[in-house]
Amino acid sequence: IPKKDMDKKTPIKQNEISARNAEMRLIMQTIPTGILSLNENLEINPEYSVNAPLILGKTALSGLPFIDALGLSGKRDNEGKQLLDFLDVLKRELTTETTILSLNPYEELPIFLSDGTEKWISLTYHLIRRGKGKPHHILVVFRDITEEKILTAEVVKSNRENIQLKAIAEDPDLFREFLVETKHIIDRVEILAASVKEETAEIDTFRDISRGVHAIKGVAGSFGLSELVELSNTLEDYLAPFLDEENPFTAQEIATVRKSISDLRNSFKFILDNTRRFVDDEIDGSSGILLKIPLKELKRYQADIESMGIEDKLKNQIIHNIKHEALNRIQQLQNVPARK
Repeated sequence: IPKKDMDKKTPIKQNEISARNAEMRLIMQTIPTGILSLNENLEINPEYSVNAPLILGKTALSGLPFIDALGLSGKRDNEGKQLLDFLDVLKRELTTETTILSLNPYEELPIFLSDGTEKWISLTYHLIRRGKGKPHHILVVFRDITEEKILTAEVVKSNRENIQLKAIAEDPDLFREFLVETKHIIDRVEILAASVKEETAEIDTFRDISRGVHAIKGVAGSFGLSELVELSNTLEDYLAPFLDEENPFTAQEIATVRKSISDLRNSFKFILDNTRRFVDDEIDGSSGILLKIPLKELKRYQADIESMGIEDKLKNQIIHNIKHEALNRIQQLQNVPARK
């Protein structure tokens, strides 16, 4: 294009560019989600939506490594490395973008603000192809989902409480017995796990722990207590490879078992606390299956005893009959349904 023609078109193009830039700035200031892009070094480019620093709790983002913006450093180095590996694969297009995006390790991620509060964000990524010979950039779209996570947690808690209420309502005594037995088992497996020492082959101890956890899983499943079942199943699966080999246990393996048992206790404590709240009662280790004797049975005993005041010649026969009948009734009352 001749220079004179370019000079004529330049003001129009500049006006179009300025208008587009103004519109883009307006969009970036209005959109409620966070939008930013990463350069080839996975650092945040200068242009980002006005809500991006608000969501991430940062005053300025330009030039900041993306991992640092998310707080994935220090104690969270492993999470940061996972995310960097994913972004590197995306940037280098080692496979199709659809396949890569399905491998996103943190579609939802907790971040911690400077005041210590926790916030949850959702994250999606898109490749920006900048033309031949230019390194790709990455577009990041994220939003604050903290309220959604809180609501979901409340729904889950409510469902757990409803399941527990149903179990208590159907058979309070049986549920009480489950609580007592489960407490005994957890106390025992905690003691067993605490006794395991590093670099020792205490396979029998781990077998005892596994048996206890399996018992919890089975009975908790009959009450529909899914979280307790899942935690028990996870620990049982983790222990399985160690039950048939006389190999020393590492400190990490022992720590994992102890942490899993602690999680099991915390879940059980939630159930126990709710039970106390629902039935306004204490659950302790002295409780057993409670046999309820109907009032009419007690009245029958009373009537039989009162009848002993009749003529002397019938007394021995009546005593014999009452003794025989009383023993039969006591034996019947001792029969607990097989499901208990």
